[in-house]
Amino acid sequence: MPKWRSILWWLALLLSANCYAGVDEGIAAYRAGDYAKAMAELRPLADQGNAIAQRTLASMFAVGRGVKEDDAQAIAWWTKAAEQGDAQAQWELGGEYTSGTRVRRDYQKAFAWSLKSAEQGYGPADINVASFYTGGYGDIGADQKQVVHWLRLAADQNTMGAASWLGDHYAAGVGVPRDAVQAVYWWLRATSTDRNAFSAQANLGESYELGRGVERNYTQALAWYQKAAFMNEKARLGLARMYNQGLGTAPDAARAAAIYGDLAAKGSDDAQRYLAGMYERGEGVPRNLEIAAAWYEVLATHRTDVAPLKNLIGNVAPSGTLEKIEQAMAEDAANSKAHADQLLQQLTAEQAAKAHELAQSWRPGQLISDADQ
Repeated sequence: MPKWRSILWWLALLLSANCYAGVDEGIAAYRAGDYAKAMAELRPLADQGNAIAQRTLASMFAVGRGVKEDDAQAIAWWTKAAEQGDAQAQWELGGEYTSGTRVRRDYQKAFAWSLKSAEQGYGPADINVASFYTGGYGDIGADQKQVVHWLRLAADQNTMGAASWLGDHYAAGVGVPRDAVQAVYWWLRATSTDRNAFSAQANLGESYELGRGVERNYTQALAWYQKAAFMNEKARLGLARMYNQGLGTAPDAARAAAIYGDLAAKGSDDAQRYLAGMYERGEGVPRNLEIAAAWYEVLATHRTDVAPLKNLIGNVAPSGTLEKIEQAMAEDAANSKAHADQLLQQLTAEQAAKAHELAQSWRPGQLISDADQ
């Protein structure tokens, strides 16, 4: 190698080393909260085209760390980094075009940038691309097989939420053949990589309770329900059911009624139904047909609004799904009304009027038993 080429090679290597040293110092300052130093280190490098510095500057402008918050500057720097192929910046930019918070919402651009990032193997982008393929994002069509493909890539990188979501697909047979064993496998994967995988924990509780995909084991079911119960309604319902029936634990109807009561007050249809039955039978609570009838009337009259559900799945659900859901809800309301009427016939006119008054005055956050006291 000619001497002058050797000198240039070593000079380039030195400049590169100094450049990355500056990035490292800037990132360290940023993480330490020394934003002035971070800006001093990173801005010159960003101007020179360093993608990592550009991406970090974007984050600083996005939330106003060391600089005045500036959405346009944040988008501009993310774009510069993304155009250089920085996978994290591409993912960030995809998220911005999806949310429309700092830039005008554009699902096509959001999808394009997310896909570029995902194709580089960036796990969070994989799960974003999966979300796009669920449908409901402009002209980007629904494709459940693509959803599963990208979820599997994300799950293989332990991206939070991916394994749990993939388990849901196997449980429902959406995009893949229904397979309860595979569902349990992915839910277990989710719990092994994310201690806050509450949905997966609740699903595992149900799997062990019913013996679906695994051998029935009430002790395991109870344990999984307990892990998720603080944050997951399905887990709390399962836990109450286990206590009420004495599955995996000593029977404790009062404890079950307390759980159902808390959920019923928050508007859970299932909890209200179980609680009404417990008051009707005097199970875990004093028998009280007025309160039982009131809860059944609540179930018949305070129905869930299906409009948000239509917006959520209207573009991706199989034909007739929403109609079936609405029909099932109507039938459930009619059954609840019939059950309420049946109980009211066993009451005096004064008691029936009281039950009706309790149902009419019920509001979310309130226990009917509290209103009766």
